[in-house]
Amino acid sequence: GLESAPATTYARVLEKLLGQPDVEERFVEFVVRLGGKDFGDKGAVGIAAWLATNTSLQRLALASSGIRLAGAKALAEALRVNRVLRKLELHFNGIGDAGAEALAGALKANEALEVLDLEFDHIGNAGAEALAEAL
Repeated sequence: GLESAPATTYARVLEKLLGQPDVEERFVEFVVRLGGKDFGDKGAVGIAAWLATNTSLQRLALASSGIRLAGAKALAEALRVNRVLRKLELHFNGIGDAGAEALAGALKANEALEVLDLEFDHIGNAGAEALAEAL
């Protein structure tokens, strides 16, 4: 089943689902929860590529997915162009200061995102300062 599928498979399924012509009418809020799948940076890169072109997803939960710096950077690049995602849950990953700094840069360009959950992500003072400056 999908539970053991790689993140790229999730991205393809989401693309097909969200590509339906009446998807906006069928979903008031579209939420995707992929947390706990431990697909790591490779999976995050695939999901980020899909997220960059998505026009429907409002909430994406990727908690406890093994995402580190490379995945955080890919998601940050997607956030720079995505205009609909309102909540991104990345808690219990290990993005660190450099990942937080990448996401902070994306926040400066993204006006849609309202909630970015980075709890327990090994973020120190440098990452926290970058995020604070982005707000």
